[in-house]
This record gives sequence, structure tokens and C-alpha cells, in this order.
Amino acid sequence: MVRALITNDDGPETPLLRPFLEQLDKRGWERIVVIPNQQQSWVSKSLNRHFPVKVNEIREKEYHVSGSPAACVNLGLFHLSEEEIDLVISGPNFGHNAGRSSVLSSGTVGGALEGCIAGKPAIALSFPFFGHPSEKEIEDSVVNGIRVIEMLMENWPSSVDLFNVNVPLGCGENPQVHLTTLWRDSYGSLFEEEKPGIFVQTGGISPSQVRDPPEGTDMWAVVNKYVSITPLSAIFTEVNIDLEMLGLENMK
Repeated sequence: MVRALITNDDGPETPLLRPFLEQLDKRGWERIVVIPNQQQSWVSKSLNRHFPVKVNEIREKEYHVSGSPAACVNLGLFHLSEEEIDLVISGPNFGHNAGRSSVLSSGTVGGALEGCIAGKPAIALSFPFFGHPSEKEIEDSVVNGIRVIEMLMENWPSSVDLFNVNVPLGCGENPQVHLTTLWRDSYGSLFEEEKPGIFVQTGGISPSQVRDPPEGTDMWAVVNKYVSITPLSAIFTEVNIDLEMLGLENMK
């Protein structure tokens, strides 16, 4: 039996959370839900260091927290769960987390990273959408997402800290599944000036706006409505260079 800690960055007002939990319950999973009490997208792995975090138990083993997804995971693992957690699932996120810019900014991925730091296998689970999804599309994609999670749990490589999984809404009952790499995208300004001295964020990259992402990347899979599974490490990969390459050899 799997004991999972569930968080997200969408908060309680998401059409995916309840169907996802219902499917886990049907499979006999034990789970504790610790989620932000409001939208916490694009907060990465922030931990709310400078103000108190309030925790409210909404129902048995379901908590709403006035903090980030990473804070939710830390609280869930070390303060709220009475039993040892086997897996951290950050999601289901409504929208994609594909490409470097999204993954490094994502509160969903941030929640999964917090699980990794605590020594837990973790999955960031996102559901890219193209228009308004039907109930059937939501159900199919949720079931597909859980099937992927179950397979990953059975075959988890020791070199992988977390999997970033994207299951496009509308991908059908038996979608293609691809092991992908991270699309190395970038962006320009994310802000526009609303009035003098006041800027508002305008959002990130939508899959519908992307043209010809490199084949084999996570965004390539999402654009083609394939399931994308990207294995990641919770550390930055070291690059093999020396002081001479940096012009610092005289500082030895």
C-alpha cells in the first residue's frame, strides 16, 4: 500500500484535485492532502520564511495552508502526517510544466523538490490543456496520470530524484508516452506597466504559442498531446571546467 503526500500550487479551487483523489481512493492508496489555501503558481520552492504559516484541517487528513507548496510538503512530512510517507505527489496541476522556464519557476515542481530534499521520491504531475476540457477528458487524463505514477513507483531508478510528468487533457484513453528531456527555452519580459511605477506579471509560455519545439523534449510531447515523463535530479549538474578557462589560475 502506497502512502502519498499530495500538494499542489493551484490551491483548492481546481477542477482536477477531487477527481484525482477519488481515483486514488478507488485504488486503496493512503494519502494526506496538504495544499495552499489559495493560488501559489510561479513561487518555485519558496518557504515563507518571514511570516507565520497557518494550517487549517478541512476534513480528515486534508489541510489548507497559508503558504507555498514547498511549505506544505515540509509541514506535511514533519508535522501533519502520523505515518511514514512513501511518495510526494505535487499536483495535479492545471496547466503545463514543460520547458526550463516553467520548471524552474513552478510551485508544482517546487513542492516535489521539497520532497526530494526530505529524502522522498517525488513526482510533479501537470495536465496541460487546450481549451475547456470535458469531464470525460479530465477523467481519462487523471486515470492516465495515476497509471504512470504506479509504473514509476514499481520501476524507480536510483539515479532519479523526481519525475516531471505532463499528461495533456484530451490525450485519450491510451495516449503515447515518451521519456523526454527538458526543453531549454527562455523568455523576455514577463511584466507590463499598468501605471507609472506599477508593473503586473503577464504570464508565461502557452503550448498553443510554441512552434516546432525540439523533438524529444517535454514541450514537443505536450504540443503533440503525448504524455511526457522527464527524469530530473534535485541538484544542479556540475560542469567540468578549470580555473584557467575562467582566467583565475593566478588566484590559486
